[in-house]
Amino acid sequence: MKKSYFTFGLIISCLSISFGQLYKVPFSQKVEKSDLILEGKVTSQRQVLIEEIPYTLNSIEVVKLLKGSPTLTSEVQVLTFGGNVNGERIFSAHTLTLRIGDEGVFFLTKQRNGIDDSNYYRVYSEKQGYYRERFNGRTKELISQFSKFNGRNTFYKELGLHYSEVGFQIESEKDNCLQFRIEPANTLSVESSSLLYFNLYVKSIEPIKLRSSSLKVNYNTNWFGQDIIMSGNLAIYSGDFNASYSLNTQDITSDVFEIKLESNALPTGLNYLDENTELLLCTFGVSIQDFDVEDPIYVENTQFDSKFYDTNGTLQETKCGEINVESQACSPEITGIDLKKSAGTESILEITGSGFIHDSAEPGDEWCGLPNDEHRVKFTDVNGDWVAPLEGDYLEWTDTKIRVKVPTEGYVNNSFNRSDYGMDEIAATGKIRVCINDNVFACTCYDTSDPSDNSNDGELYVPFAIPSRDIDPSATCIEAKSARLYSEASSFEIAFNIDALSPEAKNAFIRALNTWRCAIDINYNLNSTGKIVSLGTVPSGLFALTPIGVGDCPDGEKAIDPKSITFDASTSWHFGTSDPPTNKVDFESVALHEIGHAIGLLHTNNSDNIMYPATGAGISKRVLTNDDLDGGIFNQAKSLTPINCGSKLNPLTTDCNIPTSIKEAIAGNTKHLFPNPLSESLNIESEEKIKAVQFYNSEGIIIEEDTNINSKKYIKNVSNLSSGVYIIRIYTSNSIESLKIIKL
Repeated sequence: MKKSYFTFGLIISCLSISFGQLYKVPFSQKVEKSDLILEGKVTSQRQVLIEEIPYTLNSIEVVKLLKGSPTLTSEVQVLTFGGNVNGERIFSAHTLTLRIGDEGVFFLTKQRNGIDDSNYYRVYSEKQGYYRERFNGRTKELISQFSKFNGRNTFYKELGLHYSEVGFQIESEKDNCLQFRIEPANTLSVESSSLLYFNLYVKSIEPIKLRSSSLKVNYNTNWFGQDIIMSGNLAIYSGDFNASYSLNTQDITSDVFEIKLESNALPTGLNYLDENTELLLCTFGVSIQDFDVEDPIYVENTQFDSKFYDTNGTLQETKCGEINVESQACSPEITGIDLKKSAGTESILEITGSGFIHDSAEPGDEWCGLPNDEHRVKFTDVNGDWVAPLEGDYLEWTDTKIRVKVPTEGYVNNSFNRSDYGMDEIAATGKIRVCINDNVFACTCYDTSDPSDNSNDGELYVPFAIPSRDIDPSATCIEAKSARLYSEASSFEIAFNIDALSPEAKNAFIRALNTWRCAIDINYNLNSTGKIVSLGTVPSGLFALTPIGVGDCPDGEKAIDPKSITFDASTSWHFGTSDPPTNKVDFESVALHEIGHAIGLLHTNNSDNIMYPATGAGISKRVLTNDDLDGGIFNQAKSLTPINCGSKLNPLTTDCNIPTSIKEAIAGNTKHLFPNPLSESLNIESEEKIKAVQFYNSEGIIIEEDTNINSKKYIKNVSNLSSGVYIIRIYTSNSIESLKIIKL
């Protein structure tokens, strides 16, 4: 059977997002299960269809091989879910989406899902199996979902590799680290082809006499070109060290040059360094060839090799060094923010403070409500990274006030590049940053609270998030609009088909559905033609997967249509009403989370929320928090309003509790129902007087109701009912019981 993710009509262009509850995959498991671990860069992409489901085939250039042996040593082909098919964009929020130019470390496993070419790989555990590089200030970090390393050194240590095996330094805790500092020596308002000068300073943690020091500096060739020594693009001048020292440079590779200071003098003739004695090692100037969004110097990749005499006169050698880069002074300061805003709802955050406009912004540079394209606000995102809103989502930016929408679609990678924004970039509870880039170094972003402060003072609290989508990706100023529930049917109520589930799983799913129905009165039901709910295969790291379609209406409205829910068949599930044991995952809790996605809610990073992404064995979360309720009520209320490309959501008018299956209802049953199956007459006998009887169809809608019965026997002619399955709810003075009948 062919699968289709697209149920929107011709007037809607749509994309699908998949959501699912997650579990953290241990680093050791990623290493063990991966056939390849490599450092690489995405160089090209093409679309492929597998059983009419779109995938993207990514060509990844192999920079360093850390585990395994690929068939092609120069590049590998990696398959990721989603892509563009017939004008429709398909995404998955918890399967990995890559962009051309993305680079980092990939944990890869052989593709075994019907792909013929053995050179195709998948990323093991999806987003958890890709560590991308990002800048935090001047430092590069490696970050994936649920995991972060402060630079390659710590990452390779965890991987169990020594720096000599991968070409990067791993610091020794016993080494006396030298401390280097780079600061711009001239104004940073420079043009292409001008010289940019840096001062390089050095000091030592412990008192030493420095004999030699070598720094191999990795630089951005987009700024300075390749082989900057050979090309004559670098000039170097001696600093404060005495005449016994010589200063030399050389190209190591096309993007690495070495600065080496050394002396053959006796210790008495060498310069002294300690924690309070910092000397200028040199000044170097480089010719700017072009500008780039990344910093000119990749300080995290710097390699050190120094020799010195300690206080005992012993010659020591160390490969340990620390380096900091200082930027041109800029001082945005946040003094106040709104402390609670939802994300993706077009809610507006107001930030007050000072210094929000940098001197580099000149009249005429204004862009999409911003002083220029070097100013931005960053929100903590749900994965612990940073996301900047789309440029059209800034409503006001002055030197003392910023007004901006809280995003669920935005930019990553510190840029406004159109290829660097995505729908799964969800603002979450955490710090807010005001960031300004000048021509060379990004000024240090100002956070709403100090990183060492463990309190929530000054942090934005995001109670819930819903999908939003850019109105027009070709517009000069892209802005996002929040989405709402939608259907092509004239009578709109979302229904699920749970026929594929076991009786125990059905009961647990219905309990979860009833929790949402009764809490927010949302018209979500059950029937045989509804969204398929089943057990199947989902990627490693997920307990369940819920695809959601987000489409465009002609007037710019955004529409959500849930597709299906798949629970992991290999998980050991707990289906009962008791607390789950420590070795089983609670099905009802996960179902409550997945139905939340079907209502249109995204993840939060508030650990008590049902919409928090992670769970595990032995955890029971069956009660909606106020945040979950607020999110459900918001999207349900928005979806009750008319829409011009389909139907609005109908309000719930029946009893919010859908009866569970007969197996659950039999417990403590004192009623006798016969015959079953039946064709004409239904008979019910009870030990107590029957007060009322209700008939529900497979969609959970009351179709018949008899009241004021007041008898222990009840007979009903049902010949007018269509063939199918019905739930009979029987009311007595002391109980309400539900039984299933089959009408022939």
